[in-house]
This record gives sequence, C-alpha cells and structure tokens, in this order.
Amino acid sequence: MPGFGGRSQPRWLVNRDLRAIANLIDMRISGLERAKSFAESEKAQAFRDDLRSLIDTIKTELGPVAPTLAIDRLLRFIATHERVFERVDDSSGYVQDVYYQAIRILGELCKVLPNRTPT
Repeated sequence: MPGFGGRSQPRWLVNRDLRAIANLIDMRISGLERAKSFAESEKAQAFRDDLRSLIDTIKTELGPVAPTLAIDRLLRFIATHERVFERVDDSSGYVQDVYYQAIRILGELCKVLPNRTPT
C-alpha cells in the first residue's frame, strides 16, 4: 500500500491504520445505535451529511483495501435504519437516500470478494 511520498508502508502499519479507521467507524455507528434525541426536519440535511460522510469513509478508506471490513461496517450501519428513522423527520427523504446508497455500496463491495466454492 503506498504511503507518504509514494513509498510502501509496512504491512503492520497498514493493518494498524485500518484498525484505527475501523474503530472510528465503529464508534460512529455505536453512536447511531445509542442515540435518543429527535432530529427535526431542519436538521435532517446536516444529519444526512454526517451519515453520508460515514458511508463514504467506509467505501473509500476500507473498501479498496479491506472489503470484508467495509462490508461488516456497512451491514452494521444499515441495521441502524429502524432506530434512526424513529428519531428523525425525514419527510424530505434525505436520510433514506443515504441508506439506499449504503445498500448500493454494499452490492459493489460484494462483487469484489473472492469467489468461494462450497465444499
């Protein structure tokens, strides 16, 4: 994996960086799972932007180098939909669109997984 200045980083450093990114993503998803406050419609766009940033991070930071980690995080994110929709006024559909986008990204990442034949 290219590092600073185009030089390759040692595998242990790449793995440590991936774990750090995955941990940050996990903390943000945990926040979604625990949150209780209601977001009015005027805050829905900002909330949508925050959710979009989360799935973009999963796609761009984990997806290319660790698709399995990315898929795990996307599945966990998608599983928050019920709780999120209970606490946001999404009459505009902004938040729903982010969840649809997450499902599309999930499909794209599944295509890059190696084929496994049943034994």
